[in-house]
This record gives sequence, C-alpha cells and structure tokens, in this order.
Amino acid sequence: MPAGAEFCLYALQAAIPLLPAKQRQGHPADWMETDARVTCPDPACRLIMRIDRVGRRVLRHDDVSAVPVAQAARASRPVTRPRRGATRRSPRRTAPGA
Repeated sequence: MPAGAEFCLYALQAAIPLLPAKQRQGHPADWMETDARVTCPDPACRLIMRIDRVGRRVLRHDDVSAVPVAQAARASRPVTRPRRGATRRSPRRTAPGA
C-alpha cells in the first residue's frame, strides 16, 4: 500500500472468513475454486480484493500443535453410545427366600 493510503476494515472483515476455505483444494466446479474476488460490503469503498493461491504447503500436526499425534487421536475419539432401539438388560432379581 502506498504511504498515507487507507484500507477499509469492512473489506478485510469480508475476506478473512474465506481464507481457510481458499487454502484447501476443492472440487474444480466449486465456486471457491472459480471465484477469486471479494468485494467490500461498503458501497462507498468500492474495494475489490483478489485471493490467489501462490503455492502449496503441507502442515504437519507436530509442527503446529503441542499435543502429540497419538494423544490427539485418543482425545478426539467419539464417545460410543448404544444403538437406537438397543436396550440394556438389567440383572434378574430373585425373590427373597427363593
């Protein structure tokens, strides 16, 4: 940006939510793959930004997290629940003296 130029925060606010989706490779017909321009929601601003991928990068879990992969996998396992319609059987009670 040139010195003394201003940047519209509304335009930045419109573009930031799209950045994670633009980083991932999607289907070629998906609109995130075909559209690269983001406009500012303020009509007086008339700012148009273009989001382009300039390269590919692989992020490894250990490079971006303090939690080891095995521990993270264990913590993210879903809680198993009984299937719908399955009932638990309670132990049979015997009558006293029987």
